[in-house]
Amino acid sequence: MHWQFATITTGDLAWARTRILEPLNTAIAQESTAHNATFVDLYPTAANHSVCDSDHWTDGILSSLVPLRFAFVHPNAKGRANTASLVEDAILG
Repeated sequence: MHWQFATITTGDLAWARTRILEPLNTAIAQESTAHNATFVDLYPTAANHSVCDSDHWTDGILSSLVPLRFAFVHPNAKGRANTASLVEDAILG
């Protein structure tokens, strides 16, 4: 368990990834295709950049213990830069 996730365990995270995140991404990708829209898939590029990895692109529930700062599982600057790059590539080709 990583301190940024308080009482959420590694098993909880694996469950959320396979039962929520991956099916949600699939549904969004399918709807995008059905409506002739572009789906920018961030999932593959974020591998090995989870909150528990040394080069993390996402902050957990807490981004800092001292001072106490809540993040609510949100991309940090590196994660936002990755998203911006992929969206820019999708728009500009």
